[in-house]
Amino acid sequence: MSIETLMNELNNVAIGENIDFGYFHKKIAEEHKNSVKASDKVICLRLFRSLTDLVLNNLTDDDKIAEFRNLSQRYYKLMLTEECIATQDKAWRYKGMADPTVMFNILSREVKEGRMSAHDDLYRLTLETVQNLSPPSTQNQTRGIISKISSLFRR
Repeated sequence: MSIETLMNELNNVAIGENIDFGYFHKKIAEEHKNSVKASDKVICLRLFRSLTDLVLNNLTDDDKIAEFRNLSQRYYKLMLTEECIATQDKAWRYKGMADPTVMFNILSREVKEGRMSAHDDLYRLTLETVQNLSPPSTQNQTRGIISKISSLFRR
């Protein structure tokens, strides 16, 4: 499915209509993962934000709203982490680690475009890590950020 087809399909969902979040999330995540251009990845992130907004508009229970916001933030951060791993230097991918500098660049884009708060834990953690890195970064510092990033998904 192309990004354009996905956009059209999501745009055809009527306000108030039940939305199959799992279906759309899966399709958006696939497009995000398969996209080569950063601009296409950003479109996928915007689509994901639109999807979450549509779902939130249909929820009325405060507990369900809070639960869904938490879940959608985890999915969003997972997409950003996957983008980092896919776009970083092969040496980092081979080690199965995320390059903090690449992650910071991605998260900075998200903050600049208003999809992420500058107070977000993942952004602040990545900023702190990049500020504390001494070139070249050591494996222990990198493992530290990976375990901290992983802990954000275990909440």
